[in-house]
Amino acid sequence: MFYCLPPAGNTVQWSSASASEETVRAVFSPYSPFYYQSGTAALAAALLVAKASKPVLNPEVIFPAYGCPDLISAAVYAGLQPVLVDFEADRPWLAIDNLQSQVNQNTVAIVAVNLLGISERFDELRPVADRVGALLIEDSAQAFPGKHESSCIWKGDLVVLSFGRGKPVSLLGGGAVLVKDRALEQQLAAIETTRYEKVTVSGFRLKTALYNALLNPRLYWLPASLPFLHLGETRYHPLHAVSAIDQ
Repeated sequence: MFYCLPPAGNTVQWSSASASEETVRAVFSPYSPFYYQSGTAALAAALLVAKASKPVLNPEVIFPAYGCPDLISAAVYAGLQPVLVDFEADRPWLAIDNLQSQVNQNTVAIVAVNLLGISERFDELRPVADRVGALLIEDSAQAFPGKHESSCIWKGDLVVLSFGRGKPVSLLGGGAVLVKDRALEQQLAAIETTRYEKVTVSGFRLKTALYNALLNPRLYWLPASLPFLHLGETRYHPLHAVSAIDQ
């Protein structure tokens, strides 16, 4: 009982060294980042761009049939009909045959998820998306390049990141959309966002210190034993607004 491994997540790191906007952008090159209050909001923004890029009467978005309910929340916010496609047998990838039978002229986006950090087969998904003029959105909430890698691992028209609890790079909240096409960048910049509640540095430091401490296996049983925290539960949360991340 008093030794419980947390399911996922790294500690939030603080550093005395400052990073300029140019330094941060270099991490995402050749993509440009747009920041939002959550990964769900970032995906919703990407879906709004896909919807605007291909105006149809009944827009649809393809999702893997196994995934986070926040995918559906983003689609509902963007006004898209979710269409679920199963995985290949014993593999974390969209079943190509099933995908080809589901895409149609109403498909505005295919969302491919790098599940547990395992990259999707974008070279095989790209022709399917191009055939119906859909955007290929890469959900990379669970994948982020390490020091030995380059951001060129990303291959989507738009790439969605999450910086929430348990993500490869955690800020306890926030998300981003990466874009490299100029036309899509202009559409993303045109999306109206509300102002996010300002976070104080002292409050954020206290929150991250508590979070980092409770990730210790000898302490994680404390939050895990509190039912109102709903740790480990799969719950649907509707998205009510797309906001910019706090500076």
